[in-house]
Amino acid sequence: MPHPDLDLFGINSEFPPKTSIPLFREKLATLSRVATPAVQMKVTEQFVCHLLDLFGNVLDYIDVLEQDVFDLKVVLSTTVQHSTVIENDLSCQTEQMSNKSQKFEFIVNSSVDWMALVNRGYLYEAANESMAAIFGKTVDQLLGRSVEKTWGTDFFISHIRGSIDSCFEGHEIQEHLLCQLPRQPERWCEFTYTPYRNAANEITHVACIARDISARRRAENLLREHTLYLDKVNDAIIVIGLDQKVYYWNKSAERIYGWKREHVIDKKRVDTIIPSPEKLEFILNAVKESGEWRGEMVHISKSRKEIAVDSNWMVINSRENERFIVITNTDITEKKLLEQQFLRIQRMEGIGSVASGIAHDLNNVLSALFMSIRLLKPKCTDDKSVQILDLLDNSAKRGVNLVRQILEFARGIDGNELVIPIPKVLTEIQEFLKSTFPTEISVSCQLPVDLWQVVGNPTQLHQVILNLCVNSKDAMTSGGTLFLAAENVVVREKRRQGTSQGIPNGNYVRLVVRDTGIGISKSVLAKIFDPFFTTKEKGKGTGLGLSTVQTIVKNHGGFMEVKSRLNRGAEFMIYLPASPQVVGGSGADEQLNFTAMRLGQWRGA
Repeated sequence: MPHPDLDLFGINSEFPPKTSIPLFREKLATLSRVATPAVQMKVTEQFVCHLLDLFGNVLDYIDVLEQDVFDLKVVLSTTVQHSTVIENDLSCQTEQMSNKSQKFEFIVNSSVDWMALVNRGYLYEAANESMAAIFGKTVDQLLGRSVEKTWGTDFFISHIRGSIDSCFEGHEIQEHLLCQLPRQPERWCEFTYTPYRNAANEITHVACIARDISARRRAENLLREHTLYLDKVNDAIIVIGLDQKVYYWNKSAERIYGWKREHVIDKKRVDTIIPSPEKLEFILNAVKESGEWRGEMVHISKSRKEIAVDSNWMVINSRENERFIVITNTDITEKKLLEQQFLRIQRMEGIGSVASGIAHDLNNVLSALFMSIRLLKPKCTDDKSVQILDLLDNSAKRGVNLVRQILEFARGIDGNELVIPIPKVLTEIQEFLKSTFPTEISVSCQLPVDLWQVVGNPTQLHQVILNLCVNSKDAMTSGGTLFLAAENVVVREKRRQGTSQGIPNGNYVRLVVRDTGIGISKSVLAKIFDPFFTTKEKGKGTGLGLSTVQTIVKNHGGFMEVKSRLNRGAEFMIYLPASPQVVGGSGADEQLNFTAMRLGQWRGA
């Protein structure tokens, strides 16, 4: 309990634990005011004890305050440390942002593009040095100026204002314009307008970027002129990188290889047209070492057709020090075919030059043989002798036939031209083949009602068809089907097989002889019309049949086509010019009688 004497002065010796510092200061001040009078009044010992208790409570409270102050110092110290770290981080981030800002400002000012930020009043609020330089001003002088005054009223109204207004509506604009700056030559510029949005996603400014593309336009025009020139040359011009990727493909390359430019550039590699990886690797190594390679090679087209080319490879360096390879390919496929045909013609001429001499020698030999047979037949009447003489007579006749074929091939074939009723000829040949060919081979014939007429030598035409049919029979060793047909065709812009040489336009009658035999390989197909070339066994073929057939067809003004694949049969097509008019009626009857006679002779042989 507090001392009553102290209560007289309004002093309470007890202090609640949570007494606030202002209240505590007030109580101490009160105590100091009353302490002196209390001492002067010679208070009792009990009063002194209470006073000492009071000061003891004060000291205890001070201890509590010291602990609170210490805790407060710890908290303040920790806060200061955190504040220092935060301040250092902020300082570091500020410095980084300042460095980034300086770098960004350096990059923007170093750009050759003209950059500016325009507000809704068409005033510059930011710009780089390139933008200011084209108007002959500094950046500070340009800021706040009107776009209209810098670019000129006409150009601003015609182009810039509409683009900026559209950009404020949320559109991005890019356009190429021909600009006329004050006291400067005309130049082509590429303008780009991009909306600038604030944190609230509101469009407040437009970023305007202009780029001088005059040099690029000149280069594009020059390249366009060169492209037009390169597209007109007959050679395929291809540009590839060292990674074999195609970067250029002219029109002649499209024509030769069959791939369109847009399907090749940046999409295909040059190994698409070169079938041999070893050859390609050899060429690339040679080009990298010496800078150039030239030679003949075989390429593959889109349709998998082989193309012979005279190829020239050359390394070039671009302005950016990139290395490219320019390939110039000349299509020499037709040249190679013509060379082969020329060599074949030379061989044929050589054979023709000696054919007459061979024929005379053979005639002398055969004449003696025929005379001997005629002299011996009356004297040799027994069966065995007659059989031997018949064998000699047949062999001599085959020799005569061989001599005749050689002379026809060497000298060309002449004969009377008659109207040939092809349907009757093919029908008679069909019936004849059915009675003479093995039963395993079926013979069919297809003929139109309104077949055009052909004028020619009936004997020679019979020889052509019969020769092809016999070859088909030999190709069907295990049986099959022989198909004969004739049809009217109109030729327009047709080319000879394997060459670019054209066929005369006009009306033709096409005769077809097709079989299901063993077929003809691609390597053999190019040689089947060579004289004395045969795939038959020794003693079973002279190699003059197809060469004679071709000679007869050419002498009639026609041409031949052959289609064949191994184990898929062969198809021979003979094109004979259709006759514009009928040449006499008696010739047709004569031809039919002669055809029947020839069939009988062939059957007897």
